[in-house]
Amino acid sequence: FHRSGRLIPVLVIPPEQAGAFPPPFTPPCALAVAQGAAPAVALERMGLRRLRAKAARAERVVAAHGAGQALYGAMLETLGGSANREAFAELARRLPLAVLLESYVGEGVPRSFAITAALKGAAGPAGMRRTGARPLASPERRLESAGALVARWWREGAAPGWPDCLTGGDAWKAAVAPGIGRGMAIELAINAILPVGLASGAISETSAEAEWRALPSPGTYGQLRRLESWLGGAGARPFAGASRLQGGLLLQREYCSRGECGRCPLSAARGPGG
Repeated sequence: FHRSGRLIPVLVIPPEQAGAFPPPFTPPCALAVAQGAAPAVALERMGLRRLRAKAARAERVVAAHGAGQALYGAMLETLGGSANREAFAELARRLPLAVLLESYVGEGVPRSFAITAALKGAAGPAGMRRTGARPLASPERRLESAGALVARWWREGAAPGWPDCLTGGDAWKAAVAPGIGRGMAIELAINAILPVGLASGAISETSAEAEWRALPSPGTYGQLRRLESWLGGAGARPFAGASRLQGGLLLQREYCSRGECGRCPLSAARGPGG
């Protein structure tokens, strides 16, 4: 915009590598924020799209294997991280929850220990990647955390269905366990608890959306640092909550990284409503 308020036409000539990110210019979303646009509403809306997309993917597993197995598999995939996501998913298929819950517990042996031992035994040939992982994120430590969560979520004698402790709001707090801090617990809520709960009906749509919006942020992902600086403006925190952070991921993947600057919901945003 000209200082007088007149819109100045801009022609963007893409570089040879069209779709490069970050773009070699100040993107329209940053200009919109500088003009007073608030990105919160659009980010929340896109964040809810992420929740529904995750729930849609979980529906197939819920329909085929039940809510408990779907949650167990999503939990293992999340704990596996980018390095071992597929290996942990294979572990969930190789050792189903119903079988795992029957792990023998001898006298004086903690149940979580027996469950962890069963997980590690089944994970042996699953092709775990250990190079480059932080000690706390090694496959062995993640499996120990998974064993602790399974023992907590499905009490002794419980059926392999939806855990009672994951209803009633703030479900992410029930995911804090040895080796699982606040950030990973929130990731488990984002990628496992809320999507599977919504897909299975264990959590109502209203409750799932409310809890999704209330989730604190696990911390801005590295790939969104540049976008955060564009949308921050005057020290604001565009990704203050997990829902907005997930909206930022969708924005980056559908627009920013595809050379779609000027077409996203934030580029056309004007005024305090976003």
